[in-house]
Amino acid sequence: MRTCETLLDDQSGCLQVYRNWWPNAEAWMQDCVENLPWEQSRVRVYGQEHPIPRLEAWLGDVGVRYGYSGQTRIMNGWPAHWQPLLNAVGQQANSDFNFALANWYRNGADRMGWHADNEAELGSNPTVATLSFGDARDFRLRRNDNHRETLTVTLNPGDLLVMSGAMQHHWQHSLPARAKAEDRISLTFRRVMA
Repeated sequence: MRTCETLLDDQSGCLQVYRNWWPNAEAWMQDCVENLPWEQSRVRVYGQEHPIPRLEAWLGDVGVRYGYSGQTRIMNGWPAHWQPLLNAVGQQANSDFNFALANWYRNGADRMGWHADNEAELGSNPTVATLSFGDARDFRLRRNDNHRETLTVTLNPGDLLVMSGAMQHHWQHSLPARAKAEDRISLTFRRVMA
């Protein structure tokens, strides 16, 4: 396994980053852009519906159901050439992932707001692994009980970030807008409980 930077490891959770973890990040970025079923979902905020500020694609084991932002999706399987990637991420994160949400941030205005991956179908202490392709972006975290306590991790192409333990109970994370940023894709792997 590759060298790990442990940024947090206490009762509030574990946060680890593996730098330059996945080879050929540029080729994988292009493959994702060209071959994933991208769509722009909509979200209701204060009674009004808005397009989310990024594109999404949903992948997972056949029949897996995942609810997110008021939507429930049923997965149709993985692209065949993804199996080595899925196996490697699962081995590194010590988790048997069966679902991935891909997010395509097309420019610096595309973003993800503060949230936790705390949906019931992920279990009580889910492991979530995020693999980054494309432009570097800041992944920000803040404590639920003290928003002034924060962490910022710049994720570069091929970096793998793993959140585990009680992270989703104690921390929220976001990907803020960034001036002059270019395309970035993140693949966020999860284990959805049946």
